[in-house]
Amino acid sequence: MYEGSTDSEKFFSYLINNLSHKSINDFSKVIRNSIQYIKSKFKTTSLTFLLSNGDYLMGFRDFSQDEYYYTMYFKKEDDLFMFCSEPLNSGEWIPMKNGQLIIINKFGEVINDTIIQASSFTPYVASN
Repeated sequence: MYEGSTDSEKFFSYLINNLSHKSINDFSKVIRNSIQYIKSKFKTTSLTFLLSNGDYLMGFRDFSQDEYYYTMYFKKEDDLFMFCSEPLNSGEWIPMKNGQLIIINKFGEVINDTIIQASSFTPYVASN
């Protein structure tokens, strides 16, 4: 089926298999469908990832628990767009929302920024 011994490797294999030979216009739909499929088959706590094909960089954040553990931030500085799991240096690092997919072209331009899936995560709110 899909190669890999860990859940992350299997998800990556599934995602790559489904993105192969697709147009950038289809990436958001393929990623959304892949995530929905994986979530329908397996219990997940996070499907957060960065992925590049050399022409585009995709950042996606998803979590169903531990909102402050499964983090992803982004920052645009001049012609450079950066992602990280924890802010690296000074400047304004913006936390990605749950279900947010950002696709950047090789010129650092955002070509897609959307919420592709709402998670079932409900933040814990302490009662007084």
